[in-house]
Parts: sequence; C-alpha cells; structure tokens
Amino acid sequence: MDLGDALAVCMAIRDAEPQRFERAALRWLARYAVEQATSVADLRTASEAFSTMLQRPEDALRTLRRLV
Repeated sequence: MDLGDALAVCMAIRDAEPQRFERAALRWLARYAVEQATSVADLRTASEAFSTMLQRPEDALRTLRRLV
C-alpha cells in the first residue's frame, strides 16, 4: 500500500472510528518520515495538517495529498 492509499485509510478511520484517528495519523506520519519526507519542514507540514484535520478537513487533506 502506498502513502496515498494509507492516507485514504486514515480518512476512513477518522470517519468511522474517530477515537482511533490520532494513532492512525501517527503511523502515517512515521511512514511519511521514512519513505518520502525530504526535510523536517515537510514532516512539520504534514503534522500540522493532521492537527487541523478536525477544524479544516478539506485544507488538511489537500495539503497531505500534495505531499504524497
């Protein structure tokens, strides 16, 4: 499963089991850090997007999709 697919899984978890979302986001961020991030700034951007997911889900998802 690539990072785009893993992001879709995170979004499904957010909708179906919100209590599990933060843990899923952390797993995704760990994979992103190892597989694709090219700087600490990239990782920070992804982390901030997940942090704003509940308040601004469209913006957060757009940012995360752009990163992968």
